[in-house]
Amino acid sequence: MKYFLVLFVTFYSTFTNCQIVLSCCNDPLATPVTDLVLNKLVSNAAPTIGSNVVFTVIVENLSGVSADDVSVVDVLPLGYTFVSYVADVGTTYAYPTWTLNTLASGQSKTLNITATVNPTGPYQNSATVTTSTTETIIINNMDVVDVLPTPPVMLGSICGNIFDDVNGDGIKTGDPIIDGAQLNLFRQGGAYMATTYSNYNGDYCFNALTSETYYVTVVVPYMYDGITYPLLGGDSNIDSDGTTVIPVGGIGNPNATRIVNGDHYVNVDFGFYKESCIEGLFLIDQVADCVVTHSGDLSLNGLDITAYYFNVPLATYLPYATTSTTTWLFPLGHPLHLGSNHNGHFRVCVRPGLIKLVITTSIPYTTPLDPSCYNNGSDEMLDFDNTLHTEIPPFQLNGGQTTLNYSFGIKPL
Repeated sequence: MKYFLVLFVTFYSTFTNCQIVLSCCNDPLATPVTDLVLNKLVSNAAPTIGSNVVFTVIVENLSGVSADDVSVVDVLPLGYTFVSYVADVGTTYAYPTWTLNTLASGQSKTLNITATVNPTGPYQNSATVTTSTTETIIINNMDVVDVLPTPPVMLGSICGNIFDDVNGDGIKTGDPIIDGAQLNLFRQGGAYMATTYSNYNGDYCFNALTSETYYVTVVVPYMYDGITYPLLGGDSNIDSDGTTVIPVGGIGNPNATRIVNGDHYVNVDFGFYKESCIEGLFLIDQVADCVVTHSGDLSLNGLDITAYYFNVPLATYLPYATTSTTTWLFPLGHPLHLGSNHNGHFRVCVRPGLIKLVITTSIPYTTPLDPSCYNNGSDEMLDFDNTLHTEIPPFQLNGGQTTLNYSFGIKPL
């Protein structure tokens, strides 16, 4: 730094009064003066709450005089949590003080502080540099950065389990799982989003979902015949939620699933079943031995079968006579037409569950068997299990099961 000596010399003249300014050499007795400047930057002035930001502090010596005992204090406000720092070689850092020691003329040093943005502020951050060397300009020794965080993007999920509803109760308690089932995710309105598959535990998940309304559909797995009825047990945590309603193109949950601020749905489950079948005979016990002998008994055709599922009538089967046995898989509320064929044989295939059959006929010459004929003998395949105009007590049919031993008989005329 150069210093100037100003001499005022007055010349007296009848014509003029003058001042002459003379410059002189450096003053060896003057105190050395330095000039430090601090600049503070932030990597993101509008960060998401919960993310990290980097504060950069740069100190530079603009003067021709070295600055001694240089240090910077940078106290993070409550809006941040300190994570880490990186300081230039030759400097040391112990939060909140950065020690630079001597900063030569024209030299600069940098400090980077990484911090996490907290949910609440304040967020304005400042830093100040000081030195033991005299400074006459100190307005540039401090800098401030303003940060305005934004709320985090809350991401939600829709998850569940795919299971084999063996007993048809619609509840995933003790049932086997189904892996490899394909599930599709759609936005409200039908826009396709993603596809996933159930894992070896039967679990699936659609993650990282923004606040929106979604539908989940599922493809009926191989070797399964349909989806079980929803919410049969009244507990959404363990009930199957899927139905055959087609909201966007596939079996799935017809109710919109609304994700708001990171909601997580973990029990959007789907149960599937394999059809169960009941086979038997309608006969006149012609030999009056209470046993299905086939050789001496006469077959009955044209009988009405009413099936009950959990004691709710599902369908009534009307008479027909044919030389072949037809297998029917019936959904709720869709009556089918089935009865005994000309050999007296019948076959009813239903979804698994608690089943009850009632056999009726309008044929006038029939008379019920005596109750003593029911289950008479040790061979279930040959016993009569009931008679007309009565019902078999409810029995459980499990998925994939075929029951062959239900025979109905009447007395001969």
